[in-house]
Amino acid sequence: MTSAATAPAPDAESDDTINGQRVYGCELIQQMGIMLALPQVGIATAQVMFHRFYARRSMRRFDVRHVATGALFLATKVEECPRKVRDVLGCFQHLLSKRAGKRPVPLDIFSQDYANLKDKLIRAEREILKELGFILYSEHPHKFILNYVKLLAPSKEQEHALAQAAWNFINDSQRTDACIKFAPEAICCAAIWFAARTLGIRLPSDASPPWWELFDTQRQDMDAVVQMVTDLYMRPRARFVKLDPPPKPAAPPAAPPAAPPRRRSAAARRRCRRQSAAVAAAPPTPPRAARTRPSGWRSVRRTSTWAAATRSRPRDGRARHRNRRRGRARSRAASRASAPRARPAPPSRRSLRRTSFGRAERTRPPGRAPAAPC
Repeated sequence: MTSAATAPAPDAESDDTINGQRVYGCELIQQMGIMLALPQVGIATAQVMFHRFYARRSMRRFDVRHVATGALFLATKVEECPRKVRDVLGCFQHLLSKRAGKRPVPLDIFSQDYANLKDKLIRAEREILKELGFILYSEHPHKFILNYVKLLAPSKEQEHALAQAAWNFINDSQRTDACIKFAPEAICCAAIWFAARTLGIRLPSDASPPWWELFDTQRQDMDAVVQMVTDLYMRPRARFVKLDPPPKPAAPPAAPPAAPPRRRSAAARRRCRRQSAAVAAAPPTPPRAARTRPSGWRSVRRTSTWAAATRSRPRDGRARHRNRRRGRARSRAASRASAPRARPAPPSRRSLRRTSFGRAERTRPPGRAPAAPC
């Protein structure tokens, strides 16, 4: 059996193709969960995530195989039964090879194929988290089945068989989108009713009120769930169908060509010529008067070429203050250079002596008494 087929045209695509892809993705999740020894709650959580994701996104844009793998990998974290990425991808590659009729080959974790599959797995997990808004909690009908069967089974001998048949019905219903359309109590009651009809076990249906109303379930919901699972049993084996990508949106119409620039009138052209002639005939602007600075400053003639004759002005206040400090320092240095040098003061009459520790210590000259305290 081939692993992929070409889908019909987008307009000819039917709901049967979409339902077949849903069934294929859920079967892939179920088989990978069995190979990874996951509990049924983890597998059911992955299938619910799968249905919730495709209730909002298109199968044309996201491949059901990679989304199913990403949903299972995410469900292992939610249900606290984590598995390694290489184990999940190894099971995925094994199932794809078997469905394609090829001999399964172990996946090399150092190959480029493994890197590509891992990248697609992480991308699918990220898309699921983003689309579901990180709301990953889901309630399954599996937790109600045993309590309901204990209340409805006529005897202890029939209780186990009824519970097992209803459990199988619930697992099969996870391949449809009934888990996101109906409450878990309704699916559980429908499973018990279908299992009792299959095994020929009589339930207390003549009681008033009926037994399903005790579990807050309507008969119409039960019939709808049973009909969906019955249609699933009548379908052929699901296979992967490669859907065409969504058509690209039509390009916006091209803008009309811009109109050529309008030519100015003769009066406007004459006015421009008169203005240009007046500017050319105007006398040049006289330069500014020379500006002198105090001694020590470099004299710069302020002319029309001020920016070219001087250094570029600083752009920030810190550089401006730094230049001012340097100018003041140069001015003080020039003033000291031009002023007469004063004679240094004579040294004091104190002497220095060397202590035993080799430290210079100032002492008073001998014969001078210390000053009296005030």
